[in-house]
Amino acid sequence: RNCGWIDPDDIHDYILHANGLAGLFRAVQKGRPECFSRLCVSYYEDHVGTGSSSLDQWKECLESGKPDTCLVCNAVAVGEEAGPGSLLLRSDPFSILEGLLIGAYVVGATSCLVYLAAKGGLAPKLRDCLQALSRYNLVGPGILGSSFGAHFEIQEVPETVLDGHLWESFRCI
Repeated sequence: RNCGWIDPDDIHDYILHANGLAGLFRAVQKGRPECFSRLCVSYYEDHVGTGSSSLDQWKECLESGKPDTCLVCNAVAVGEEAGPGSLLLRSDPFSILEGLLIGAYVVGATSCLVYLAAKGGLAPKLRDCLQALSRYNLVGPGILGSSFGAHFEIQEVPETVLDGHLWESFRCI
């Protein structure tokens, strides 16, 4: 939604011109149960008749209360050098990170892991964005003055892993 009209490297532009981080703020204000129920309604509207395996996993995470839950973002585009995921990460990275933070908050995850193709060169850009979020206490403990905290790890997947069937086994880990 913001691609092409905000500066993807400037958190201030994201906040001022794209109403960035308002969703995270609203989620933390509303609390996990209300956010999760809204997520359920949205999921069922978008996935009518497709089952609820993802929803069941999210609910299990939320109800488990385990402190070591990790939310994973697979941003590796197999066979596509400039797939839609990499385009979005290049053009609107703060929206992706905000979405991960909201997802982590809702399911009670304390860490987020982002898989990127090493050849895409997106890791440094994403690390810079995370540093910008960190300066405003939006990564780590006590996000927005709440008890919610989440840490990020960026994992670059080497091209050799992406070739052939090795990636299929890697994705299942």
